[in-house]
Amino acid sequence: MPGTEKRQIEPIRLFKSDFLEFFSHVRPVTVLVLWVPVALFFLVRSIWFASENTAAARIVIGLLAGWFLWTFVEYVLHRFLFHFHPKTERLKRVFFSVHGVHHAQPLCRTRLVMPPVMSIPLAIAFFGLFHLVFDVLIGRPADTSTCSTTAPAPTCASG
Repeated sequence: MPGTEKRQIEPIRLFKSDFLEFFSHVRPVTVLVLWVPVALFFLVRSIWFASENTAAARIVIGLLAGWFLWTFVEYVLHRFLFHFHPKTERLKRVFFSVHGVHHAQPLCRTRLVMPPVMSIPLAIAFFGLFHLVFDVLIGRPADTSTCSTTAPAPTCASG
């Protein structure tokens, strides 16, 4: 139908350097190529190290809890950090290059997802934060398959 074809808009240039500009464009399939193997690694690792008695339930609960937690964290980041209204011109440029360009050109396919140059360090930081909170501070649920009930008080081997 005439008039329904998508307009090809030249993407807004963020950097003078062609080298830096190259890394600001990412195709959405990159998310799958980069993060599905990482997710599969952690899923396989969970299955490998889980006890036989509680593996399925703990992994399903962990997947659902992680999905909910990340959805919440991503919403909070998007709502309060990415939509922060800076006062200085320098911060306005930074926030525009990080997220504002996505709203300035919502149909630009190479600006729909965060580039790996930013998403990988953020993923490492969040992994460290979640590990600190859930493994170190709160502690994982005890693996009852290594617990002894013959002692006067139940004891569990650490592993």
